[in-house]
This record gives sequence, structure tokens and C-alpha cells, in this order.
Amino acid sequence: MEENQRAKSFTSSFNLEKAKHDKGQSEVQLRQKKRESLTQKRRNLDTNSTWISLKDHYPENYSPEDLPSILSCFLNPDDTSHLYIAHAVRILLCRKDDCPLEEICNSEVMNQLNFWLNRNDHPQLQYEAAWICTNISSSSKCNLLYEIKALESLVNLLYSPSEEVRHQVAWALGNVGANSSDERDYLLSIKVIDALGFCLKNCIKEKNISSIVWTLTNICRKKPLTDISEIRQVFPMILPYLKTNNVGIITDILRTVALYSTYQEIQLAFTTDEGIDILKHLFSITESKTLTMLTLKIMGGLCFSRDGVTQAFLDKGMALDIKTALYSKYNKVKKEAIWALGNLCAETHKELYYIIKEGILEIIIKYAQYESPSIRSECVWVLCNSSVVCNLEQALYLIQLGLIEALISMLKEQIESNIILQGLSNLIDKCLKNTQTIDENNILIKALENCGGIEAIEKCTKNKNEKISERAMRILETIEKQECEENLDYLMGSITTSMAF
Repeated sequence: MEENQRAKSFTSSFNLEKAKHDKGQSEVQLRQKKRESLTQKRRNLDTNSTWISLKDHYPENYSPEDLPSILSCFLNPDDTSHLYIAHAVRILLCRKDDCPLEEICNSEVMNQLNFWLNRNDHPQLQYEAAWICTNISSSSKCNLLYEIKALESLVNLLYSPSEEVRHQVAWALGNVGANSSDERDYLLSIKVIDALGFCLKNCIKEKNISSIVWTLTNICRKKPLTDISEIRQVFPMILPYLKTNNVGIITDILRTVALYSTYQEIQLAFTTDEGIDILKHLFSITESKTLTMLTLKIMGGLCFSRDGVTQAFLDKGMALDIKTALYSKYNKVKKEAIWALGNLCAETHKELYYIIKEGILEIIIKYAQYESPSIRSECVWVLCNSSVVCNLEQALYLIQLGLIEALISMLKEQIESNIILQGLSNLIDKCLKNTQTIDENNILIKALENCGGIEAIEKCTKNKNEKISERAMRILETIEKQECEENLDYLMGSITTSMAF
């Protein structure tokens, strides 16, 4: 309940049917209030109003025992009393261990709160009321704000002439948007994105920009995620702030972008020269492990489902950024880099060429054999995706680098066995008949034999998983058939050579 506390998860209930019933009436009221607020702004009402220094008039701290005395001031219904009550209640709600939340939520304060929020002639009272909403929204009583119809008033206050009021309101709405998907959807239905966009456009102070961006991203991140059509307009608002030096703002934006990176809106934004330059800039902020991980996550998502994205990244030299991340001292960064690389390696042999050229697959082959199990598990996807898209020349090179040894080492430890067998099957189909050396030894089969691969595959035929056992059996049958054909060819060649005509 502290001033800087931001709620992450909540358990309160929300009546969606009642919300739908009230939606029409709320939208009418919201439009009316918005017009009134904008009219005031045009008349320059309250823009230069002087706020009272509360420290000079009221105590700095209050205890729960003071609440009855505070509430008794409702007997004198003037502006001074209301401001005192709102300020004192706000202070009480900020207490950590003995906050009288239940008592306040059952008091006359709840009947007055919406009235205070609509006092456009008294912005300081609106500010204190918005702060009360912020603390309530970060508690188990968050749904009360909907019940007293405060959400419409809060959205309307995002058009307030006072930046401090707008900032505090945005914070409260960020908590509400994170409380439940139903409340998030209700906020979207009363045009909270438009109001936050106005608010962001008219921000001057960086701390306020940070809060509004946080609120926008909080609404977008609440799961289950809303349809992209409901929040499409958010991204043009927030993406320009990736160019700032504020790590907090950048982190909030990237967390949101990572969730929607497979959508066309995000892909189009980051495959332009400017978008790719932003990603490269984010990689340069090396002091932030979180930023690097999120940037890698976005890259991997962007390359997952759109043709041409990988090539655009590789043309800009981003393979080197991933290579740098592979050498990070943080295992989590390494893991994200390998995950992203798995998607970069899944298009065609043309893109794979750049990755091989930079020596990246040599690192992955080494990690696949000697790193932690979680990292080795990610390496499986890189190596097996590469085995699917590689041409014959690339396949031979990867085998020489130790691809087979790496895959078999993980197969023996039952790390992603099904995927490894699929990768080996792809290599066999691609290379088995085309990997003869001068001395007639098959490179692929020889590599399997040298690292105990045949025995490891045979062991997989007894696996309880039918897909694994069947795939292992087919590989062995293919290898056996190929060896029989080679022996027959050799035998026929010997007979033909020894015959005299």
C-alpha cells in the first residue's frame, strides 16, 4: 500500500454482466464529462491554480486510531474538511502493516470518492482522491472502484488540465487494468487508450511519462491477452520511447512487445531500418540483463512466423549481436540467445549461411555437449532446425564440426530425444547416400559409430514413448538398408572386375 507500490496480481472478483449492462450509460457520461473537461481546458480553468501546502496545515502522519476523528469532519461539509479527510485517508492507506483498509472501504469515504473525483473546480481534492483510488486499486478491494462508478470518473480525469492529477489517475488505472481481464476489458470499452494517449502526449515530466507508459503496457499484458485489434493503437504511442535512456520505460515496453511479437503490427515496426537500429541499440545497453533477454525474446518471436524477417536482421549484422549474447556471463541470457537462434535457423540454407559464417554453430555444438541441461535443451532446436534447412555442403561441414557427436551426447541423456531423432532422420534423408569418402567410408555412419550413436538409437527403440521408439526403429532400418546396398554394390563391383571375357 506504499506510494510506490505497484500491484502484480490480484484475486478480487468482478461482475462482467453488470459491467456490460452499465457500459452504454457510462459511455454517454464519459463523453459528457470529457467535453466539460476539454471546455475547461480551453478556458484555461485551474491550469495555474495554487495548491495548498498540506504540510503547513495538516499532520505528516496518521494512525488507524485517528480514523474516527478524521471521518467526523464529514459533519462540516466544506472544501477544507473534504481536502483534510481525503489527504488523511490517503496517508492511512499508505501504511504498510496496519492500514485500516476495511474500515475505510466501509466508511462514508466510498460515498464521497466519486464526488471528489468530479470536482473539476478543485484539482487538489481530485489529486488526493485519485491517490486513494491508487491505493485501493492495489488491494483486494479493487473491484469497489467499479461498483461506485469511479472508473469512468478516473478515465475522464486523464483529460485534466493538471499533470499531477493525470499522473496519479494513470497509476490507479494501471492497477485496475492488472487486476482482472474483465476489468481490463471494461476499461478498454470506455476508451481508456484514447484518454491515456492524450495524457501521454501532454506529459512534461519524465516520471509521469514512465507511469503512463507503465499503465498502457499493464493493460496490454494482462492475461488472457486481449485481441490485438483492441490495443493496436498502443504501439505507435509507446514504441518511440524505446529511444529514451530510461531503462524502466524501455523494460515495460519490451515486456509488452515480446507478448505480441508474432503479430504483423509489431513485425512491420521492427523490420524497418529504424526498427532494426532500435534493436541493435538495445543490445548495446549491456549493463541490463533484462533488456538483453527481452530483446532476444522479441527477435526470436519476430523470426517465428514472417518470411524475410530473418534475412533483414542478418543483413544488418545482428548475427554478431546474438553471438555476443552467447558469451554472456548470465545463463538466462545465453538461453534466450539460443532460443532466438533456433528460430533464425529455421528458414532456409541462405540464412543459415550467415550463421555458419560467423562461427555461431561451433559455439552451439560445444554448448550442446558441455553446458547445463536447460541450455543443452535449447541447443537441440538450433541444431535440428539447422539439419532441416541446410544443403548438402552445409550438412557435411556441420558433421565435421561435431554435429552428430553433440546430438548423440544429448540423446544418451534423454534430452529432447524425439526432436534429436527427427534431426538425425533429416540428416540421413539428406546425406546418407551422398557422404561417401574416397575410401568408401560413409561419413555420417562413421560419425554415428565413433560416438556410440547406433547403440544410443537402438536403446531408443525400447522407449515407452511410441513416437520415439518408432522413429528410432525407422532410422536403424534406413541405415541397415543403406549398408546392404553399399555391400551389394561393392560385391557386384568385385565380381565384375574379376570376370574374364
